[in-house]
Amino acid sequence: LKECVTRLVDYANGCDINFLIGIDINDDSYKEVKLPGKIKFIPLQPTGIVNACNSISKYIDGDIIFCTGDDIMIQSPSWCKCIIEKFDQYPDKLCCVYNEFINARPGAKRMSLCQTFFLSRVHVNLLNGIFPDTLLNYGGDNWMHTVYGKINRLVKDQRILLHDADA
Repeated sequence: LKECVTRLVDYANGCDINFLIGIDINDDSYKEVKLPGKIKFIPLQPTGIVNACNSISKYIDGDIIFCTGDDIMIQSPSWCKCIIEKFDQYPDKLCCVYNEFINARPGAKRMSLCQTFFLSRVHVNLLNGIFPDTLLNYGGDNWMHTVYGKINRLVKDQRILLHDADA
């Protein structure tokens, strides 16, 4: 978690970033973690990623949301600029931006679904969350890929280099 947040902050290049980090309500270990940036920890019941994302979305006050796990690290010094450029291509800012490759190196694992992605606040406002409440846990990546693919707003950007720390 610390390395993931530190990289996001270090590579933000002047972008104003607020972090909302969902933490298991039964885990106090986060209180000992010192992280850079503006961070708010949100205690959550351990009910799965779909419910966690929707619970956290109630606290979002920014324009662009990065949905990821604590094991994904940004490796692109210009990631923030790349993301803003992509969203600026759509006047309504409604799109889902992702990189289909995790571990940006030769032989990298290619993701068929957008498991780590950027969304706009417009999305959150339309759905009153990140995902529909009826969505089954761990179906979010498939849902996101299908919905944005059907409206031709699923945007790949290979400049956003990601690394899975667990790989």
